[in-house]
Amino acid sequence: MRITKHTIHTQKDGSIDLNISTHFPDKEVEIVVIINEKPSFNFSDLIGKLRWKGDPLKMQKKLRDEWQ
Repeated sequence: MRITKHTIHTQKDGSIDLNISTHFPDKEVEIVVIINEKPSFNFSDLIGKLRWKGDPLKMQKKLRDEWQ
């Protein structure tokens, strides 16, 4: 058994063309195809600046000391 993973782009009609080489010449083989849409992430609503009050270095040291 051999497991391979390929990322391919669908055609305009939604179809895909598979051409996968195997180590089984002139044999009958069974394949399993799982189609999973790749998620696209949009972080545009998170863009901005953090308004920080206080000394960031002191806060970093305080947080680090909590682990000791």
